[in-house]
Amino acid sequence: MNDGTESAPNLVHGCPALAPHGSSPPAVLPSIACNPFGTNLSARSNQSYAGGSNNTASSAGRPPAIPTVPSAGDGCRGTSTTSPISPGVAAGVNVGTAGIGLPFTLDPVLQCLRYHDVILGPSNESRVAANPGNIHFNALIVQMAEEFWASDVSDKMKIKAGIVRWVEASGGRFLRRSDTGTLQRATFRVATESVRHRLEWKAKQLRKNREAAAAPSNALSESDSMEFCPRRSERIRKRKRDALEEEEGGEQGPGSAQHATNKRRRKTEVTPVPLEKNRHLKSILVKDFLKNEPDAEKAAWRFLDDIFEQEFRPPSVPGTGPALASEAPMNPNNVNINVQRDAYFRNHFGKKAPGDTGNPATEMRYTYGTGSANQTVGICPTHRVTRKFGKDLQCIDAAIVKDAKPRFVKDSHVIIGPNRTGTLLGMWDGKWQGKDTEQVGMHRDNPTNIAGEFLANNSQAENTPTCVLTLGDTRHLEFRLHKNNFTGDGTGTIEIQKEFARTVVPLSHGSLFYLHPDDEKALLRDYFDEVQLSFWKHGKVFFGKDGLSIGIAFRQTTSVQECNKETGQVLELSDTDRQKMQRKAGKRMVSALEKYLADTAGKAEDERRVRELYRRIKRVYGKP
Repeated sequence: MNDGTESAPNLVHGCPALAPHGSSPPAVLPSIACNPFGTNLSARSNQSYAGGSNNTASSAGRPPAIPTVPSAGDGCRGTSTTSPISPGVAAGVNVGTAGIGLPFTLDPVLQCLRYHDVILGPSNESRVAANPGNIHFNALIVQMAEEFWASDVSDKMKIKAGIVRWVEASGGRFLRRSDTGTLQRATFRVATESVRHRLEWKAKQLRKNREAAAAPSNALSESDSMEFCPRRSERIRKRKRDALEEEEGGEQGPGSAQHATNKRRRKTEVTPVPLEKNRHLKSILVKDFLKNEPDAEKAAWRFLDDIFEQEFRPPSVPGTGPALASEAPMNPNNVNINVQRDAYFRNHFGKKAPGDTGNPATEMRYTYGTGSANQTVGICPTHRVTRKFGKDLQCIDAAIVKDAKPRFVKDSHVIIGPNRTGTLLGMWDGKWQGKDTEQVGMHRDNPTNIAGEFLANNSQAENTPTCVLTLGDTRHLEFRLHKNNFTGDGTGTIEIQKEFARTVVPLSHGSLFYLHPDDEKALLRDYFDEVQLSFWKHGKVFFGKDGLSIGIAFRQTTSVQECNKETGQVLELSDTDRQKMQRKAGKRMVSALEKYLADTAGKAEDERRVRELYRRIKRVYGKP
């Protein structure tokens, strides 16, 4: 009876009773009525999906019917007319998973294993594959794989979410194995991404099998040979390795240094290509910007003089000079003063924003947070400073806007306008170790969610470029293409290993670099991955020794916060927020700066060294 209603399932000890073995679940569940996948499947309704011909429901925009469960035979515990789960589980008794021979225990919250429960994990385990819920789930994956492959990004999201809803509406759950071996209920995100992964894998497998069957037996390519003839593929790889070693010469024995070098070289990822030769990146490098903008060059040196020719100052003291702060971006127990870090030094500047604070000593300013939405990650909350965006920065910004407008004419969606914030990035060997360190790790200025949507809490406005002016010694910025990691615990990103997936950009004195907003977006880049969204990260800046490289990053930001007019100290918007951040920071960061200021000799030595580095680059790169 398909009237939009559903009778209550039989419950035993809170679990749905299992359907008789050999029967199939309904093709369409009332709770996700005629179109559970939210897509129009009628265009391919007559297409016969591999893995089953029972496709009567697809013409109505519904998922194809699920095949019945194969008979368990006498191998089942109990009678042969039940599913391959023990009678105890069939009756709803919490006996864990021993009835089907699985090496797991159930989370007590789950009570029992239901008929439609899907166990996530390696699907080639015979005991998992025998689970009735996995049998129905795998059949639906086979039937929907080609539809998923041919759909666009939005329809793909609907299809994978529809399959999850189908399982849940039928009384099933997605279960994942914890580190202790216990089956626990997976989150909706983990379930949908597991569905996506299996749909992609099955679609590729079906297409490869179809192409292999259609191709002449004597026309297989090298990649096809590797796919269908493992022994031959290994011989091909070995010949390539031997040829490489012969070209490089030297001792090639397994214990030789040359052999170890060749082995490391073979493991090396993609060779970086120059920016101008990578058609997959839209970012722009203007090498001689300052040579063509003499007024901007003079303003840049005046701005830097106000910073590096002055004494270090605490965040609560007005004036110029580097603003000090305690920072611990990666490890709260590893607190450093920002001028002593082996990563980049940062000071922020912002224009006045609309809004009345009601306090004559403060004003609203545009702010930029490094690494954590509108708040700089890892910095003591009482040390956050955004100073006034002065005339020198305005002069540089005007020249940048004038240069940028003709370069982005073809990209009508990119917004070019006056920038609201400037960030001083200083890179030197803050620990005075005499070696290069990783100043900037791989990151995105404006991350997106897994669907490719711009995050609302980003400090920077959407579709705006980041403009970085470089002064001093050359540093190298690396770009690497990534995609979201949907394996394992489903967190983090995976670097794509393919030609053109890496680029190195030399940022030399006087150059202006435009980070195109499209490069950070999660987009479907067919050359690298035809199914999954990918995005560029940048970083891997190794610098230090006796050099000094300075960047001034201009952005169109949307974040606004109340700041002290004289010191630039950012004020928290509420006592609750202030208390929360101070609890997070602890007293360690506050006391670290107090100790540094008390050590006047050490502070004076740091000032002298930084000032010497700055005066050297000014002699080398500045005009007399």
